[in-house]
Amino acid sequence: MTLKTAKSILVSINVIALVYHALIVTRFVDFVNVWGGQLQTVEQMYTFEAISIAVQMLLLWFILSFKIEKGVGNRFYIYLFFSLALLMLLNTVGNVFAKTDFERFMFAPLTLLASYCYLVYYSALRMTRNQTK
Repeated sequence: MTLKTAKSILVSINVIALVYHALIVTRFVDFVNVWGGQLQTVEQMYTFEAISIAVQMLLLWFILSFKIEKGVGNRFYIYLFFSLALLMLLNTVGNVFAKTDFERFMFAPLTLLASYCYLVYYSALRMTRNQTK
């Protein structure tokens, strides 16, 4: 997979996630389908969804602002994308064991794909960094 393809996939996943979270906050979608089915109250939903939306927006900003410059390997981005790949992999495991089929069959594949895309970013950065040594 190319970096450009990974970027397109990650932007698409994050935009879809933002729309989905907006639908949950506006109560068009029941919040039982998120957070492993563990949320009990509307107040909990608003708190967790606010965090989700903030994180999604931050991730989208990182993805859109990221550029590999020839001969420059930014340590921050190397650690960030590797950490995100691991986080998405752990999220995939959580989704597989979620209470709802929706999370198991819709979100688990998406988070696994996101994990792979973050690994593509990480690998591209590592290759760039190794070329400067």
